[in-house]
Amino acid sequence: MAIYLLNIEKDASDLEVFLTLSIREIYGKQNKMEYKLAICLITFNQEKYISQALESVLIQKAGFHYQIFIGEDCSTDTTLSICLEYQNKYPDIVKVLHNEKNIGVVANTINTLAYIRKSGAKYIAMLEGDDYWIDPYKLQKQFDFLESNPEYGVIRTGGYNYIQKKNKLIIDNQLNILSGNIFTVAKKYTIIRTCSVCFRENLLDKIDFNGFISKKLSIADFPMFAIFSKYTKFGYLADLCVVYRVLEGSVSHEKIAINELNMTKDLLILKDI
Repeated sequence: MAIYLLNIEKDASDLEVFLTLSIREIYGKQNKMEYKLAICLITFNQEKYISQALESVLIQKAGFHYQIFIGEDCSTDTTLSICLEYQNKYPDIVKVLHNEKNIGVVANTINTLAYIRKSGAKYIAMLEGDDYWIDPYKLQKQFDFLESNPEYGVIRTGGYNYIQKKNKLIIDNQLNILSGNIFTVAKKYTIIRTCSVCFRENLLDKIDFNGFISKKLSIADFPMFAIFSKYTKFGYLADLCVVYRVLEGSVSHEKIAINELNMTKDLLILKDI
């Protein structure tokens, strides 16, 4: 199984092999380690990308056991069947949470996080089904940071934006703007890449998810991060660990102008939650 790193000096179609690892070998080691971290992976109709997202998690080399909780929101394509194939191959790592009807990205995120909380994970990393990771030590680096820095509740990494329409990959220079006490910035701007985030599970105690539903927020991740920033520091690792795929028409990623307006509205509502 291979994970590819797109060469930022070439078109994204010119792929370089970044790493070839035996997922089965890592899987065998994972089962013998203590469970510490959960990955919240939200997906809907992403059959073209979901395998790459899952494989980028499965090749993570970590000194602890992690589990992937897939919030599958009743896709109309083959996304669910692909996720179930991975669950069948790696039942101790991959958990598919299938919604029998489409409930939307906010409710799907909330339900998946609720399931994760019951699992006993100490930390939670976020990923969406059209993004992926390129550093096999991403989770270990974030785990080590949080273990060593108790005053920080959230840790992010550097990464790339993959512009699908132009088939181009560029370094996301916005990622390093936020660090430390960031609430005054986080409540105004939506520049935190969800796929780069790992946070302490107990921060979810600060979130009133019923408010997200009652206020009819269109997304869950950015409002959640903004609320986190009221209570904890955000860390940043400059390592380029993630790829954020920019697709036209994506509601969950602030990828076109109308989505930016929706997110601004959501963040303004935060003062009442």
